[in-house]
Amino acid sequence: MELGVPETLYAPLINEGESDTSSGVPVVDDPHLEGGGEPGVFENEPEPAVSEYDRRVVEDKLEVKAEEASQKGDVEKPSGPKVHSTFEHVFYDDNNKINKLPFIRKLFLKFNIFHAWILFATFYNIILLALYISSRATGIKYVELASFAVGNLMITCLLRNEFFVHLIYYCSVVPRSLRLYLHRAVIEIGGLHVGAAVWGTIWTTIYVGDDLGQVVEEHPEVFITGVVLIFFLCGMILTALPWARNRYHNIWEIVHRIFGWSVIIVLTLHIILYTTLYWDGDDSDNERAAKTFSSAPFWMTMIAGASVFYVWFVVQIVVKPYAYVPNNNGTVCAIRFPNGFLGLASPGTYARISTNYVEWHSFSVAVKSPDNTFQVVMAAAGDWTRNMIKKVSTGHPPPVMFLRRVKPPGFMYCIHSYKKVVAVATGAGIAPVLPHLIMKTANIHVVWVAREHRRCYGDQICDIVFSNPSKTIFDTATDGKPDAIGLALRAFDETDADAIFIVSNPFLTFALQRACKDRPAGHRIPCYGATWDS
Repeated sequence: MELGVPETLYAPLINEGESDTSSGVPVVDDPHLEGGGEPGVFENEPEPAVSEYDRRVVEDKLEVKAEEASQKGDVEKPSGPKVHSTFEHVFYDDNNKINKLPFIRKLFLKFNIFHAWILFATFYNIILLALYISSRATGIKYVELASFAVGNLMITCLLRNEFFVHLIYYCSVVPRSLRLYLHRAVIEIGGLHVGAAVWGTIWTTIYVGDDLGQVVEEHPEVFITGVVLIFFLCGMILTALPWARNRYHNIWEIVHRIFGWSVIIVLTLHIILYTTLYWDGDDSDNERAAKTFSSAPFWMTMIAGASVFYVWFVVQIVVKPYAYVPNNNGTVCAIRFPNGFLGLASPGTYARISTNYVEWHSFSVAVKSPDNTFQVVMAAAGDWTRNMIKKVSTGHPPPVMFLRRVKPPGFMYCIHSYKKVVAVATGAGIAPVLPHLIMKTANIHVVWVAREHRRCYGDQICDIVFSNPSKTIFDTATDGKPDAIGLALRAFDETDADAIFIVSNPFLTFALQRACKDRPAGHRIPCYGATWDS
């Protein structure tokens, strides 16, 4: 680093592939060396340092002028890939693949705690697999395949249990030196859910083919229920693949829910039938009951079933909830619910609501009112939300809605562990930030990017955000195309914050997280974003 030239923290992002001739080192033109010119005068003096944000603003303005000129026919529109303002040209090419980075750097940017959880599940299951192979080689059966299979399925169910999510979030209040790693692990614990589900299916297949293959003729009912169990598990895994979940989200949700319930029912029936294999003909009823209730797979199945079906008993029925549309363009609506017992809505939590008791949707608690009520704000992001906004805007809201009383924390709950944070929100993503602004739970600098804030989101929400003393409001209707990543990083540097939280679309979320991760050592930023598991 040269003295007098500020060091930019964006160099790893924008200088990939540049040659040494573009390093900005001045060239001396001295007559005593080579050529003419005045001695000691730099022909290429370094220009004043320009921030990354300002540079990209200029680029965006030039790009807009070029597009306007091309539309008028003044100049020919250049060919080639489009350059985007949110560092898209740094991370992605036309095929949405990371480019301009070495392989190790690509791997570093793509790998996260979600993948680490999958590797952790793979690690401990490989150890179990080694024990199983050893037992087969020695002929000594000191492992039980049913326990391995059901144990992984039990972990899969527990990681989607609201009470268990409560527990792990509250346990993440750790020393500040470890908060980044623990919070990351908690937010992306869905990786353990995925790993345990896949390995539970693998173990179930081995168990059905090995243990039950020996008794298929004597006890066909045990073998058949095992095969049905594999069918349901494979169906859930196939529909939960990222590309399938994104493209066929409604199908994934129905399959995951219906097949999930079926897995628990079939597994319970199968385990009861499985324990009958250990009954002797002269056993009394008490001895048979003792063998059944002393079986580890039986109790693990009971725990998994209880973690799934308990929600049916903690549902609050809300008749004629108050719903309104804060704008006239039908893009956002707000619904108010009573704050009942067993899971009070608080900043950082989210509520699951439904109109038919089958299809459930999660929304962050947006506004907590003094009259023991809270609101959720939903934007038109899918079929369900569009239909809801249409019904509310036409004066026909649902007559009855169902609300789960347990409201687990989301990723915004980790905001309590930092002295000052930057909260980046695009559009209706401001909803999870609102309760923190109202309750003053943290020192927050808000970066809200939206179009015509007051017209789209109403005065109530805008007054809450605009009254925050530290904020950056970007209106795309008047300010043009935003450089959301540049706004976030600039706000972080200027406010001396500790972390960044972002609620936006998946692309911008991952792009900002990679931009925060791909900074010089010692300057990397803790960045938390909304995911499927948050």
